[in-house]
Amino acid sequence: MAHEFESGFFTRKPAWHGLGIVLKDVPTIEEAIVAAGVDWNVIEKPLYTDLGQTYENKARKDDLVLAKHVATHKALIRETDNSILGIVGENYRPVQNREAFQWFDFLLDSGDATLEAGGSLRNGQRIWVLAKMKDGDGDVLKNDPVASYMLLSNAHDGSMGVWLMFTPIRVVCMNTLSAALGGAENAAKAGRAMSLRHTTNILDQMEMAKGLVNTAKRTFEDSLETYKAFAKKRITDKMFDEFFKKSYWSEQELRLHDEGTLEKSKVYATVKRLYESGTGQDIPGVRGTLWAAYNAVTEFVDHERGRDDNRLSSSWFGSGNDLRSKAFKQAVKML
Repeated sequence: MAHEFESGFFTRKPAWHGLGIVLKDVPTIEEAIVAAGVDWNVIEKPLYTDLGQTYENKARKDDLVLAKHVATHKALIRETDNSILGIVGENYRPVQNREAFQWFDFLLDSGDATLEAGGSLRNGQRIWVLAKMKDGDGDVLKNDPVASYMLLSNAHDGSMGVWLMFTPIRVVCMNTLSAALGGAENAAKAGRAMSLRHTTNILDQMEMAKGLVNTAKRTFEDSLETYKAFAKKRITDKMFDEFFKKSYWSEQELRLHDEGTLEKSKVYATVKRLYESGTGQDIPGVRGTLWAAYNAVTEFVDHERGRDDNRLSSSWFGSGNDLRSKAFKQAVKML
């Protein structure tokens, strides 16, 4: 499996995977771009296809390959090393990394947010920026705060547009509590996310997206109430097992597996350990609750599942994100 994490920065303390650099102070936009390792541009190049024919070049005494221009598509190239980031349609407009980072300008200038992290995944194919919102903290229980963040992600391989999403994080363990992109369409309908298409008016769309910030502030309060409800819900070991099975197994697996299979599962053993003694589980009122069970899954996804260099990508944009989303839905059903 290829390494997902290419470069990145984290403010004040290192990330769980130990990769990237740590900044002592909150960076400016320009400092963040350099620290994230994304101070490069994307350029567009014409695309050609090999026709499978050659002809003799008598002047050079070698053969030339016949190729045809593909007018409907083009290649996106990283200017610094000429690596191919993706093949996209002719109308696709790449959003430069600087443009993406500068979306946070108005938040930083107003003091409403600070840049906490940013970086590059998949050899530059995906760029992300994480900003912490001012006055976006609330306690689920005493000494168990949750903070409000905004995540911006952009893909240079054409796999997705620019996404902006409200993302709450549990402070004590830095667990991401809601899906970053999994089920993003539903989040967009609820006003918690917005997709910006790679078109010529992308910057105009970014201006419109500023309204998402105000919505995120309102959404945070609703999310906090849900987490508080999780913390009030006491569960038994049998209920935890049911929560794990319906969070981790597919419908087909649920039909095939029995209780003996559950006991043999290494993932179950890890999540059960985190449920009983994971980070933050010793806070008064946490242990033995649905809040403890949900955070066991989020800690597993963010801190223990898979390899260190792939974990962030999976947690926010891949299968780890899907698992977190499924666990959240199951927790809500158990209230």
